[in-house]
Amino acid sequence: MRWIKYTLIGLAGILLVCCALIVTVVYLFDDGYYRNALVAVVEHQTGDRLKIEGPFKLHLALHPRLDASQIRLESDTDEYDVKIGNVLVEIELMPQPTSTESHHSRQRMPRSEKRSWSC
Repeated sequence: MRWIKYTLIGLAGILLVCCALIVTVVYLFDDGYYRNALVAVVEHQTGDRLKIEGPFKLHLALHPRLDASQIRLESDTDEYDVKIGNVLVEIELMPQPTSTESHHSRQRMPRSEKRSWSC
């Protein structure tokens, strides 16, 4: 009986430490580091120059979200110069239960209208 008590206390302690680590990582999270990393990856993979001149915010939650504005992608050969006003990317990690009403309230682009853009 006593070992059950100590096991539960130990598991609660481990859970508490994990929660504290997650809160610390989220609190100390630096958006500037990820902005620079994204710019470096784009330049390394494509050879193009990516500039993010506006705010860059990365939100960590059950639905991680990236919000960036005043983005510019320049070709290394000056073939094109793409300017984007605002980008919002959200990933749904845990799908919410959908009823018929909420499923139909979302506006989705039909498959035939989806486009793949490449430069």
